[in-house]
Amino acid sequence: LGIGVVGILKCQAFNNGGRSTEPEIYLNLKSECYFKIADDIANNSITFICKSYKSDIIKELEVVRNYTANTEKRRQVTPKDEIKRMNGFSPDIADMIMMRKYFDLYPNYRRYGVR
Repeated sequence: LGIGVVGILKCQAFNNGGRSTEPEIYLNLKSECYFKIADDIANNSITFICKSYKSDIIKELEVVRNYTANTEKRRQVTPKDEIKRMNGFSPDIADMIMMRKYFDLYPNYRRYGVR
């Protein structure tokens, strides 16, 4: 969510470059979420019920790959700018799917809708 929306909703922002829960393994929060979603997909522990976007989901998730440019040897995914440059589109649906993993990493951040 954009910072304006976060302010209006008073919700937690997702910071792609934020600290991973396992900083010795993952370069940032975005990379950790993508790798963990990939594990869920590989283990058939996640289901997508969305026929109208199926081809878009597949196309976008296929372009997000392990990226080895960082010298710290921590796991990282291909940066969005590079994906856009190479493939001509931004993986926005894939990013939305990846952000869902945040709630598994931080299951009890806050209860929303309760005052």
